[in-house]
Amino acid sequence: MLFLRGDWDGALPWFEEAARREPAGAMRGWNATLLFECLAYRGEKQEALALLDARQLPTLDEESWTWGAASLLFTAVDGLTMLGEWDRAGALYPIVVDVFERTGVVTPAYEDGRLYERAAGIAASAARRWDAAEEHFGRALHQAATLPHRLEQPHTRRFYAAMLLRRGRSGDCEHARQLLAQAAADYRRMGMLRHVALAEAMIE
Repeated sequence: MLFLRGDWDGALPWFEEAARREPAGAMRGWNATLLFECLAYRGEKQEALALLDARQLPTLDEESWTWGAASLLFTAVDGLTMLGEWDRAGALYPIVVDVFERTGVVTPAYEDGRLYERAAGIAASAARRWDAAEEHFGRALHQAATLPHRLEQPHTRRFYAAMLLRRGRSGDCEHARQLLAQAAADYRRMGMLRHVALAEAMIE
C-alpha cells in the first residue's frame, strides 16, 4: 500500500526485507518482483538491474520455470522501460508470449494481478512491434474493464499512451493525451498521486 500511495521511500525497506526472506521454491521471485518495481520507479537503475541479473527469468521454450520467475518476467518489462532499457525489454517479448501460450493465465501475480496482456503490450512496444502492442493493450483494457480490475485500467492506459507517443502515427498524440487524462483521473480517485504525476508529465 505504501508504494501505491506514493511513499516509495517508505515502501523500499519492506520490499528489501521481503526479498531477503524469500524462500527457495516455485514462488521464489514474487517478493523480488515488488522490490524490482520499486527500485525502477525510484530510478535506481544500477540496483534494479543488479537485482534482475541475480534472478532467473524464464527462457524461450524452457521446459520448466517457476511461478515466481514468471511473475518477475512480467514485471521486468514494466520496470525496464521505466529505466529506459527498451532493447532489453523488447527482447523479452517472445518469452512473455511463450509463457502465456503455455499457461493461458490472465495474470501470474497474486500480489497485484498484473495482466499478461499489459505486460505483452509493453514488451511488444519496446520491440517496436506496434500493431502487436496495440492488440495487446486493447485486450488488456477490455479485461481490466470487464473483470473489473481498477488498478490495471490506468496502468494499461499509461503504457498504451507511451506506446502511441513513441510510434507517432497520425492521431496517436491526441489518442495518447486522452488515455493519459483518464489514467490520471483514475489514479487520483485511488489516491495514487505519484502515478498521477507520471501520467500528467507525459501529457505535457
